[in-house]
Parts: sequence; C-alpha cells; structure tokens
Amino acid sequence: MRMDRAYLLFLLTLFGPGMILIQTHVSFSTYVVEDLGFTKKVYGYLLSMNGLMVFLFELPITSVTQRFPIRRVMALGLALLGIGLAMSGLSVSLVMLAIAMATMMLGEMIAFLLTGSFISKLAPPDMRGRYMGGNGCV
Repeated sequence: MRMDRAYLLFLLTLFGPGMILIQTHVSFSTYVVEDLGFTKKVYGYLLSMNGLMVFLFELPITSVTQRFPIRRVMALGLALLGIGLAMSGLSVSLVMLAIAMATMMLGEMIAFLLTGSFISKLAPPDMRGRYMGGNGCV
C-alpha cells in the first residue's frame, strides 16, 4: 500500500474535498448565522437539504454515472463540490445559499458514490479492506 502511487494519489486528491465538506459543519455555520444573520434554524434547513437530495437523487445519479469512466465522473463531482463552496462564499441571500448547498451536495453525491468502486479496482484482492480503511481516514 505504501508504494501504490495511484492509490496514494487518489487519497491525496480526496483530502482537499474532504476539507471542503468539513467546512460545511465548521465555518459555514458561522458564515450563515453570524456573518449573514440567518437563524440557526435556516442553517439546519440548509444542511437537511443533503439528506433530502440523497433520498431523492442518489439512485438515479448512480444509474447514470456508472455508465461513464470513474475518473471523469469523480472529477466532475469534485469540481461541482468546489464550485458550490465558492458560490456559498459569494451568496448573500437564502436562495443563493440553497443553490450553493445543492451544488455542493450534488458534487458530493457524484464524486463520493464511486470511491468504493474505484478503490476496489485499484486494490489487490487481498488488500481491499486496508485500502478501504485508508480511504476512511482521509
């Protein structure tokens, strides 16, 4: 696993987006509540969009994305995640924040639905558990 450059590059690639997702639970709440003046309830609604979007769109997205090369689909998802975060920093209204959050969550669903499949293809059969565990640490 130490010498598997493709896997290590994959983990490194996911580190940045992982930090983006953490921001939705750390500094994004401060931005929404303290900087923009919305209530904590509004922030809760924005976060609840994630669960609703997963419920409504995860299976349809999976059925579409598995038709395309994994790397391209994951790149699209990661790009959407970054765009959504950038949009949230420019948002000043609730509608703009909701669109930004929806973009981030769409990117998250697209990119991270395929990580398990990608890792299982990278890993030697006897190392799949370790590879998946390494991904969980990122």
